[in-house]
Amino acid sequence: MKDLNKVIGELKNILYGDSDSKPAVETCAQLAIEFFREDNFHLLITCLPKLNFETRKQATQIVTNLQGQKLQSRLIACEYMERNLALMDILIAGYENNDLALHYGAMLRECIRHQCCKVS
Repeated sequence: MKDLNKVIGELKNILYGDSDSKPAVETCAQLAIEFFREDNFHLLITCLPKLNFETRKQATQIVTNLQGQKLQSRLIACEYMERNLALMDILIAGYENNDLALHYGAMLRECIRHQCCKVS
């Protein structure tokens, strides 16, 4: 878990930068591509309950940031979420758990903000 916490912190620093540097657009785009290709987006959402509070906050920031990442003028998270609508069920069910409602709610708001989940 200690290694996972460290990796999540590093991913957050790549996407948001740190006190010494701003995030590199190219690096963020490449991270987003790999994150969705390897299905890590799904993994991070489903494993959120197993993380400690601070790591949950960082994981939430990663997921919300990736939802806004554009690649060639398109939001790649939208396409991913449309192919993985079961994730919406996980996010909505997260409201039933007081420890997770804040985190899953932030992720859901990003889905709505980017209108990436279509209701049929």
